[in-house]
Amino acid sequence: MERVVHKTTSHQEAARHDRCQMRALGVEGRQAVARELERRAYGGGNPDLREAEGRGRGEPRLEGTEAPRTLSYIGLVALLAAKRAAGRAKDLDDIEQLTGARDGLDG
Repeated sequence: MERVVHKTTSHQEAARHDRCQMRALGVEGRQAVARELERRAYGGGNPDLREAEGRGRGEPRLEGTEAPRTLSYIGLVALLAAKRAAGRAKDLDDIEQLTGARDGLDG
């Protein structure tokens, strides 16, 4: 992956650029980035969170290549509600992406 630097002159411009990058990546691109970060941080062979017990709020125990870890997470409905409550531009963009991805899974 080629590293690209984008210099901005304000926090607003940097935030705007960040939102544009997130939109350009799309859901699949963000998932690929997350998988690569996970691989670099924890090594390979870790199970997908969706394969863990439970689908809502929970603390599944996932066994990876290193010591077992406990992960806390919230379900999709709670995540969407939290993003709506925050109301930031990025959160609103995420809601559109997540509901589109969910609709694709339901159909």
